[in-house]
Formats: sequence, structure tokens, C-alpha cells
Amino acid sequence: MKKITRFDQGRIERIFETSEGFLKGDGIVTRTGVFTYVNQDGSLRKELRHPDDVFSLDSLNSLEMIPITNDHPSALVTTDNAKQLSVGTTGENIRPDGKFLVSSVIIRDKGAIEAINNGKRELSLGYTVDLEDAPGEYGGERYDFRQRNIKYNHLAIVIAARAGNKAKLKFDSINCDYAIEQLKKEDNKDKDNSKQKNKEKIMVVKVDCGDGLNYDASPEVANLVKNLTRLNTGLVKKFDSLTDEYNTLKSSTVTVVAERDDFKDKFEKLEKADNSEAISEAADALLKLRKVADSVLDDKTKKKLDTMSESEIKKACVLAKYPNINKDSDDAYVSARFDILCEDSNCNSTAINDQRRKAVPNIKKDNDDLCDADQARNDAFKKMQEAHENKE
Repeated sequence: MKKITRFDQGRIERIFETSEGFLKGDGIVTRTGVFTYVNQDGSLRKELRHPDDVFSLDSLNSLEMIPITNDHPSALVTTDNAKQLSVGTTGENIRPDGKFLVSSVIIRDKGAIEAINNGKRELSLGYTVDLEDAPGEYGGERYDFRQRNIKYNHLAIVIAARAGNKAKLKFDSINCDYAIEQLKKEDNKDKDNSKQKNKEKIMVVKVDCGDGLNYDASPEVANLVKNLTRLNTGLVKKFDSLTDEYNTLKSSTVTVVAERDDFKDKFEKLEKADNSEAISEAADALLKLRKVADSVLDDKTKKKLDTMSESEIKKACVLAKYPNINKDSDDAYVSARFDILCEDSNCNSTAINDQRRKAVPNIKKDNDDLCDADQARNDAFKKMQEAHENKE
């Protein structure tokens, strides 16, 4: 249950003045039944003040000797502000009478007495209450919540009353019983008028429920349908957004799975591939490159070989051997010159193959591995010629 503060109201009509100038008497301060309250969003909520709760001993005791204020204060009355807010008090004579609750009251403040004499005659109880979410029907009227644990804090003199003349205050104690009887009659009359007004009121609002038809409904129902429609629209948009996100993720998942399968196939092919020939060729090329570099480069450049690429080492060797060539020559020309350099440096393949066998064991010795120097020279010049023709 939720604890909140409530204000219920009655009305001053007749009073009597004491010899001291105080206003004193008995009056009806509230009643039982279904009360209507306005929510922050403008919708209406009906709360039941059941006799079992209104007339409970704890609740009645909390109404005895509480401060009377001129208008409701901004906060509940406490020991910190009672002296400046109080213009009178309720009495100890608290009693139920039918659906009404009667209390003795006394007003002592001059300003409040003048306000009452000038027509400010309605009263409003300020109290705390626990709201129980328990919809039902009482006296033929539906309600949404039931007020529990009602504890009164103060009684305020106000201009506008909630209950109107349904809970008039008669400050003349002699006529109080008569006033109560009159109130009962007026309350029944007001109840009949209220039913008629509600009956007339229920046919003034058109409600579109989304099916292309309009329905007659009370403002409360129309407001509820409007709120539910707004909520449903928001939920539909949220659902559509989540659906789009799901479809995007689903599409991405399909792409990722396809890429994974493709990588898996490529990896399996690499595992099965025979790379021994490629390894042998790479070893030959590396040994050939290092031998030429050792024979033509100075010691300073040799120390940098581990950080240089294959093309950089070839170019360094060619420039060291042939310093007059163009430093901006393309890779094809440099490669051809490097092959000539290999021949001039007596780079025979037999020596290279011997070194290769040491680096890569189990390589078969074959006469085909021997290098024909004349053929190599012819191939080198042919590459140079082709490179210059392509450049032109």
C-alpha cells in the first residue's frame, strides 16, 4: 500500500460566538463513501472511505484536539510550525452519525474569525492514508482504491470545498442533530442529481478504438482509451525497432558463418599442400643473396642486412659493384644486374646447393642442379633487354 496525504472538505453555515469572541460549535467534518480525486495526468481516480476505516477507533482518536488552520499549509502541521499556523482546535467530542463524522471545533484567531464572517466558511481535513489497490463497488458506485489507516493532521478553513453541501458544518450545537437530518435529505437529493448528471454526461465523448468506429463513453473511459492507445503505439514502435535489430544481427551472423567456413577450407588446403619445393627455392635464393652481399658490401652495410628486404639488399649489392648506374632504376633492371653480378662473383650453383643442403636436409643431389654459366648470362641480358623495352 502507498501512503499519501489527502484533503477532504465540509462547509460552515451557522456558528455561535462565545463571550470571549471565539467561534464555537459542532460540525460535520467528513463522510464515508466513494471520493473522486484527480491524478497528475488529469485522469480521475475513485477511492473508497469505508465506515470500517473512517470510524475506526485509531482514526477517530487522531481527530481529537488537532490544529485548525486558515487554508492548508504547505506541509503537515508539526511542533515546529503549530504555533504560527494554528487558529483554533478540534475538540474531544468526535462521533459518527450515519455516514457523517461530527466534531466539536473552536476558532480563536481574530483574522480567521473575520474571514469566516466574510463568507469563508468551508473546511478541509488534512490527513495521511494508506491506499490499498483493491477495486470494487460500494453503494452502487465503482472505486479503484480503498483508504486504510486514516490519520488526521489538521482541519483547514478554505474557500472551495470538495464535498460541497454534502457535509455542511453547523456550529450551533443546539441545532446540530436537526442539521444532520437535513444533510441526510440533501445528500440523497444530491446523489440523485449526481446520477442524472452522470447519465447525461456519459454520452458526450466519442472514442476511436482503432476499428474504424466511434463509441460513446464517459470522459474517464475516453481518457483511459487515449492513454492505452498512446502506450500501445509506443510498444509497437519498440517492437518494430527490436525486430529490425534482430534481422540485422541475423544477417550479420550468416555472413560471419560463411567467412568462417571459407577460412576453414583455405586452412585445410594449406595444411594438405606440399610446400617442400617452395621452401627449397626460397633457401636457394636466400643463400645466393647472402653470398653476393658478403662479397661486395662493406662491413657497415653488412650489419644492416637483417633489417633490409630482399630488393633492398639486391640494390645495395648492384650499387656497390656498379656505382655509376642510376639509383632510381626499377626492380627488374636491378634484378637483372644482380644476376650478372652473381656470375661475376663465381656464384656457382654447386656451392649454393651444398649450403642449401646444410640448411635444408634431405634435399636430393642431382646433375640438374648444376648451373650453366653461359645460359645464366644470356638469361640475365635477356631480362635487362625486356625491362628496358617495357620501360620505354
